[in-house]
Amino acid sequence: MKSYCVHSLPGRLKIKSRLLKKNRAKMDAVIFTLLELPGIHEVRPNIVTGSLLIRYHIDVITQEKIISHLETEGITVTTPSPSENQLINRPVKVAGEAAGKAIFSAVVGKVLEDAGLGLVAAII
Repeated sequence: MKSYCVHSLPGRLKIKSRLLKKNRAKMDAVIFTLLELPGIHEVRPNIVTGSLLIRYHIDVITQEKIISHLETEGITVTTPSPSENQLINRPVKVAGEAAGKAIFSAVVGKVLEDAGLGLVAAII
């Protein structure tokens, strides 16, 4: 059954699978086998969503080895290609930068406006 990588960072991998969703026996079996792998130091399950947050030591085990192990458990993991990530991340980054600039501009404008009124009051 297909599963997918929600996100990954060095030492951290989040997988979501319909096979694990509300399937306590399968979830427990997968967690048990993952924790037997050298370098895996934490596996946090979410039985409701069918996700696993896997924390591992990057100098001991690779993300590819973890995914390969999951495949032996019947969980085929697809990962987004870099181009898909770029297509998603670029608009989010641009929107975040625009929002940040707008908020900064509004705050600075308010501070200067208040400072200007204080200056006028001091002169009078």
